[in-house]
Amino acid sequence: MMKAFEWAIVALVLAGGVAWADDGTLSRVGGTPVTVADAVRAAAKGGYAIRDGESAERALAEAEDFVLLAEEARREGIFDEDDIVQTVRAMAVQRLLARRVGEVRGEDPDEAAMQAWYEAHPEEFTRPAVGRGRVLEVSKDAADWESRRDAAATWLEEKGGAGFAEAVQKWSTDASARAVGGVTGWLAEGRAERRYPAEVTEALFGTGGMGSVEGPLETDRAVYWVQRLEVRSAQTTPFEAARAGVARRMVQEAQRDAYRQFVDGLRGDAEIGRADGAAERLLEEAGGEGRPPAGPGPASR
Repeated sequence: MMKAFEWAIVALVLAGGVAWADDGTLSRVGGTPVTVADAVRAAAKGGYAIRDGESAERALAEAEDFVLLAEEARREGIFDEDDIVQTVRAMAVQRLLARRVGEVRGEDPDEAAMQAWYEAHPEEFTRPAVGRGRVLEVSKDAADWESRRDAAATWLEEKGGAGFAEAVQKWSTDASARAVGGVTGWLAEGRAERRYPAEVTEALFGTGGMGSVEGPLETDRAVYWVQRLEVRSAQTTPFEAARAGVARRMVQEAQRDAYRQFVDGLRGDAEIGRADGAAERLLEEAGGEGRPPAGPGPASR
């Protein structure tokens, strides 16, 4: 059944003496048909609804204008420009994957399957222990690093944890750490940190009590002391709370598998010939270009 706005367009066209086409064509621009769907898209793009004869006329005219502009763009060769071609190809690929992969769900996983998946992926539902402390760093790039190291060691031996913040302000070579008394952000146990070497995070999660000091810890680039301030234990989300997430992850995993199977099938049927050293040339000519990854994900193979 036609909606009210569709009847309005029909009435408008018939009033002009043009026959209504069975395929939904309202008018033709050259050989290109303009349909009800085209007019509705034009109205949506213009931000208005088709409610009366005036708005129907506007939508139809804008849809016809769009065809005229598209044909002019084609005549000027814009459709063949690289960025347009790539945009169209990307949209087509997205639609292809939505049809062939996006609908892959299979049957809803049963309780036993979800429980097995949950137990096989503990890292997905476990938050590591986190801690924060104070760090005193003496970089070996400093000309006086040895005297700083010795002075800090003597000070901390005499005053212990009570004098740690003051020691940071006196002898740390890290200006930002001096400003906050060496206090770190929250660090995760077992995870690499850009700012601190593994020796520092290991000391933070050591066996000493709160306020205890570990060090000196020497690496190739610096000497460190670490004071523990607070440590929070690792936490695991129980299965009952994780059930919805497990089902979602299982669907995502099935879609990744379907994607890989689909693309591998296409590769198997295709002829792909790479130039010798293609990857090396790409690295040489375009190394660092593109977009850095947002984080770990399924894109890696």
